[in-house]
Amino acid sequence: MEDLVSIVVPVYNVEKYLKKSIESILNQTYDNLEVLLVDDGSTDSSGEICDSFIKVDSRIRVFHKENGGLSDARNFGIEHMKGQYVSFIDGDDYISKDYVWKLYHSLKNNNSEVSICSFSLVDETGEKIKDELLDSGEVSLSGQQILEKALTADGYRYVVAWNKLYRSTLFEKLKFKKGMLYEDEFLNYPLFWDCKRVSIVEEPLYLYVQRKGSIIQSNMTLEKIKMKDKMHTSRIEFYAEKKNSFLHQRSCQQYCNWIVTITVSHYNVLNVAFLKYLQHQFRRIVKYTQNDDKKLIIQNILGYINIRLAAYVKSKVM
Repeated sequence: MEDLVSIVVPVYNVEKYLKKSIESILNQTYDNLEVLLVDDGSTDSSGEICDSFIKVDSRIRVFHKENGGLSDARNFGIEHMKGQYVSFIDGDDYISKDYVWKLYHSLKNNNSEVSICSFSLVDETGEKIKDELLDSGEVSLSGQQILEKALTADGYRYVVAWNKLYRSTLFEKLKFKKGMLYEDEFLNYPLFWDCKRVSIVEEPLYLYVQRKGSIIQSNMTLEKIKMKDKMHTSRIEFYAEKKNSFLHQRSCQQYCNWIVTITVSHYNVLNVAFLKYLQHQFRRIVKYTQNDDKKLIIQNILGYINIRLAAYVKSKVM
């Protein structure tokens, strides 16, 4: 008999999209599933929609809890899952019919701990915006190679929680950080650090709905910027503790790039105190960077003098 795969679906006020999401899971070609619908205190009809599916399919388990945020809902699902493998599907997204089957067999065939697939961005009507393809050229990579990929321009394709199938044992000690935006990125570096092998499925099997009003798509605030800053600094500290000079240097450079970019794009959101903090951080971190890119060298020199100067120059050449 095939292994049991747990599908954890955090649900919060997604009544418009939820039925399609659940049906895409129930229609999988891999059928040894348990589907955990975690209603995170929805104030619309999402909870009732979850309950309506209990009679439709015995594989569905529904939980209603007080609102604790996306990370808390995922952690709740982790605590109640029974499968040997787990995948996280957001309640407003959906998956192709072979999503679980292809990720599962890729993982098993390569003796991996995680399998990752490409995904498609679609609008609220289901119209494709674009494919986000994994271009590794390999069927599998080490966990640390994935972390290297995560530090490239398109690295977010590797760090999101949802386009993956995981061995459940990976979550015996790791959990999503409650109350944090960008929670996927806080989890990825400790999780992948210990993975010996990660399978790559280049076909886009996950469909991410880019909807108006979502947390990440909504207007940038100082709180969101501070959370992103915390993600960067936590990652730098992690690689420093692990004594991995390459990942440490790359994460330091990415942090410096982010500081300059955020100063360009959201200067009006930054107050004087936080600008001073970012300037201090830039000067402290930039000395750990090493690169041969002339543009980055110039940016780093200007940023050390004044991040607003580096931001001004960047804005003129963008």
